[in-house]
Amino acid sequence: MNFSPFISFLSSLVCLFVGSLVYFQSSRRPLHTAFMVLCLMNAYWGFVAFMYFSAGDPETALFSVQWVPIDFFAVSVMLHFVLIRYLESKKDRSRAGAIDRGASGCPEQH
Repeated sequence: MNFSPFISFLSSLVCLFVGSLVYFQSSRRPLHTAFMVLCLMNAYWGFVAFMYFSAGDPETALFSVQWVPIDFFAVSVMLHFVLIRYLESKKDRSRAGAIDRGASGCPEQH
C-alpha cells in the first residue's frame, strides 16, 4: 500500500481547512483573503499530486501532471497583486503621514 497519495490528499484538505479558518475569522482583511487564496492554490497543488500518485496508468498520470503549471501561474499572479496592493497601501500611508505633518506638497496660500 502506497501512502504518498493519501499524504498529498491530506495536505490538500489541511490547506483548505486552515485557509477557511483564517478567512472566516476576519474576511474583511485583505491579508486574510490573500492567505485564503494561497491556501486554495496549495490545496489544488496537493490534489493534483494526489491524482498523479494514485494514477493507474502512465496516461492518467501525464494528464494530471499537465494541470500543475496552472498552479505556478496562479501563485505568480496572486503574489504580483499582493505586492502591488502592499506597495500602494504603503505609499498611501506615507502620503497620509506627510499630510498629517503639514507637508502635503501643495504651496500654502496666504
